[in-house]
Formats: sequence, C-alpha cells, structure tokens
Amino acid sequence: MAWSLIPALQKAGGDVIQLISRSANSRKRYTEAYNIPYQSASLSALSPEAEWIIMTVPDQTIAPLAAQLSGILTPNQCLIHTSGSTDIEKLRTSGANCAVLYPMQIFTPNIVVDFSDVPIFVEGDAEVYPSVERFSQKLSKRVYPLDSKGRMKLHLGAVIACNFSNYLYRWAEENLPPIEGLDFGIYEPLVREQVDKVFQLSPQNTQTGPAVRGDVNVLLQHLALLEKEEQRRLYRWLSLQINDRLPI
Repeated sequence: MAWSLIPALQKAGGDVIQLISRSANSRKRYTEAYNIPYQSASLSALSPEAEWIIMTVPDQTIAPLAAQLSGILTPNQCLIHTSGSTDIEKLRTSGANCAVLYPMQIFTPNIVVDFSDVPIFVEGDAEVYPSVERFSQKLSKRVYPLDSKGRMKLHLGAVIACNFSNYLYRWAEENLPPIEGLDFGIYEPLVREQVDKVFQLSPQNTQTGPAVRGDVNVLLQHLALLEKEEQRRLYRWLSLQINDRLPI
C-alpha cells in the first residue's frame, strides 16, 4: 500500500514529512525513492508537525498501534487507517481525530498503482471528514462516503470477486494437466474478454460454460482429467453452484 500511496499523496500536493517503520531496509528504500526527509523506527519520534498520520499496516496491528499512539498524538492530529475491514472505532484509543481512507485496489510491492481511477471510500470524525474527503478527491475521481459496516460488506465482495477468482487462476495454472508448448498465458484473451463483459453486461448475464448449458458429458470428462479428489470436489461444487440441477 505505502509504495503506491506515498507517490499518490505527493502528486496530489501532500507533503510527506516522515516515515516510521521498524524495518531499516524499508526506511532506506522508501526515503530514497520518495525523498522523505525524516525517518524513524520509533513511534515516540513522530513529528508534532504531522497533521495526518496514515497507517499502512496489517489489520491486526491497527488497534495496538493506535493504543501506543495515545499520549503521543495531539487532539488536533488525525489518525487514518487504509483498511477495508477494520472499524474506525479501533483508532479511538489514540485520543486523536480518526478517519479511514480505503483505496479498493490490489497493491503489490515495487509496483506503483495509479490512484486516479481507484475507488476510495472515506469515513471520519466531523472535524476532519471534509478535509479527508477533499484530499481524497485529489487522489482519485472516484471517492465515496462509506461507514465501517458498509466498508466491511464491500471488502467481503472484493475478497470474493478478486481474491477467490485469483485462487482459481492459480489453480488452473498449477494443477491442471500440462499441455506441451502452452502455459497459463494462453488464457489471457479469454479472461480479459470475460472481465470486460462482466462489467458491461453484469455477471448474471455473462455466465458461460458446460455447467450453465447442462452439458453433463463434458463435465464428466473434465472430472476424469482431475487427478486429486479435492480438485474433483471443487469442480463439482462450483458446477452445482452454477446449475444445481446437474446430475453429477
């Protein structure tokens, strides 16, 4: 997240004045890449000049870190997390104003994501919400207000639509019978066309394949090709989710 968020903040006019990380390698790499003037491994070294403290950390560490910031942050500072699944209430022990800036996108180390078209979902205390929303609109043209309960529902949908589908891509790449001279890249035109149509026509109107057609002969041939029972169970279960009348 930080690898893409820092340059996005800078591009939008934000002054990133400090980086705090326990990893010396991360501090060095980020500071050199983005010309951040101050760095530290300690929360106690947090600059009092920082108006926003943005946490790009694993979900399970948000609440403990917020508690550690109690007595360090001033009431005029704003503590922000970027998680899709963590309630804003987890920030309250910090004693500061609280906000959430959740960019719904995949972030990969060393790959900078262009924020301009990333949906950003914003929540915050009344004192800081307007400024967080305005700045988010400099990051992206797609900014939406959303409370913690709504964000959790959105995050669930993101996991199903993105993470689970990626698992199936991996399953196709790693476990299906090899075909000489071909690799996973052969599926790229198929997958890109499917994704385009999903958002043009909706998922309900774009389901294809032998299950929706009720082509039991093809389904049984596919099952015979799968060597492991857990693979056959997954294939059968998914097929029945598409068409529960299949006799397989």
